[in-house]
Amino acid sequence: MLRKVVEKSVIKLLKYINVAVGDDVIESLRRVRSASTGLGAEVMNAILRNIEVGRAEGRPVCQDTGLMVAKVVIGDEFPLKLGEVRSSIIRGITRATEEVPLRPNAIDLITGMNTGNNIGERAPWIVVEPTEGDVLELSIMVKGGGSEAACRALAAPPVKGLRAAAKLVVEVVAEYGFNACPPLFVGIGLGGTVATAAEIAYEALFRPVGVRHWSREVAEFEEYLLELLNKLDIGPGGLGSGPTVIDVHVETAAHHPASMGIAVAISCWALRRGKVRIYPDGTTEFFRYSLGGGAWVKW
Repeated sequence: MLRKVVEKSVIKLLKYINVAVGDDVIESLRRVRSASTGLGAEVMNAILRNIEVGRAEGRPVCQDTGLMVAKVVIGDEFPLKLGEVRSSIIRGITRATEEVPLRPNAIDLITGMNTGNNIGERAPWIVVEPTEGDVLELSIMVKGGGSEAACRALAAPPVKGLRAAAKLVVEVVAEYGFNACPPLFVGIGLGGTVATAAEIAYEALFRPVGVRHWSREVAEFEEYLLELLNKLDIGPGGLGSGPTVIDVHVETAAHHPASMGIAVAISCWALRRGKVRIYPDGTTEFFRYSLGGGAWVKW
């Protein structure tokens, strides 16, 4: 029974995030429209109309429904084994590809052939975090090719710290932001290895729009970067006349004395991510995003 619950939750979550997007994203896009003029305002009107039609007709807001990235936070007393959870996620993605429908985007690296169901070698990419308790929390993000092409990661001397991070973020958005379907959401990972930084940069994008980091210093850095990036004047659709970046979120980790990972994860205006909790009795809760927060609700 629980395996079916996980499978159906994946299908439902993938349909929601591709068709409805999050309430925090929609509200922030409305604010961008209000702050835009000329061609920028026209782009924002088209984006919001696109979301409206998608919701009304039950169609994804973008033809590029991306590759899936999933995070599983699983309690040590949750009844299913990790292998069972993984199999259920894969079955859910396979069914969602056909039922939503979603565009197949998984390409075999060697043959160059499309697998046809969004499943392939290390696709989806699933990160597992064990914890105490009996609850499974599943987070899924779909990442389109345009915004993914703008993502970057490197290792820098810790002495350069936030300056190196700011330099990389500005360079990435300035060079690739036009092609990543702005206005953008920017997730940044600081610390650890390059692998750590990349993982937590994606994690940063799961935070509700408008919510700052718990650390005052990091929160101030987020605000500084947001202001700095919007001075680039790329604007909606790369046409200027409005905000380039909607929000910047930073996640941090301890680093080595000689090196520090820095990663930038860019999302287009359609920040498609969602979270669901599954309990041992099969009941589920969905995280309903709102601007500046959100809440777990029965699903």
